[in-house]
Amino acid sequence: MHQGDRCRRRFERHPQPAWRLQLPRRADVGLGGSYSWNDGKYTLFAEALANTSLNHFGDSYAYKGTFGIRVKW
Repeated sequence: MHQGDRCRRRFERHPQPAWRLQLPRRADVGLGGSYSWNDGKYTLFAEALANTSLNHFGDSYAYKGTFGIRVKW
């Protein structure tokens, strides 16, 4: 879970305490794995990640995927 103001910054004449700010809350869910063979010389890997806003669930979301192969020389 993330909380912060990555995308927008507020500048106020009378700033509020940090605990009163309405900062966006986000959550990530991920799944990944790998398969190795030949004593670890070759490895296939994959990862999937989903991210959404908790303040307005489903209004803002992102997906990310990574896959590849690693070879040890």
